[in-house]
Amino acid sequence: MSRVARSTVAPVAHDATADMAARIAALEAENAALKAAKSGRITMKVAKGGGLSLYGMQRWPITLYVPQWRRLAAIMSQILAFCDDEANYLPAGVEWSEGCGKLSRGDG
Repeated sequence: MSRVARSTVAPVAHDATADMAARIAALEAENAALKAAKSGRITMKVAKGGGLSLYGMQRWPITLYVPQWRRLAAIMSQILAFCDDEANYLPAGVEWSEGCGKLSRGDG
């Protein structure tokens, strides 16, 4: 003889199921809105080690200490000129800032 296990979970009332479905739909919509608002936005945060982390450029943050950021800022015009000069050798499909005007999505 085999015994059939019976469910001990009480059936959920229809109203509760509808309420949960509505709540899930609302949370999914909120999540989509938050993701859309984040895309393309660059944010900064002080990292645990004291560096400045830049979010929104790539999957992972870019973290440098203040003197490193200052060194980069001091040569930014050179970096942008290099981007423009070497546009033919840089990978296609990469979105660059306005300073690298020769490069845009799909160019190479």
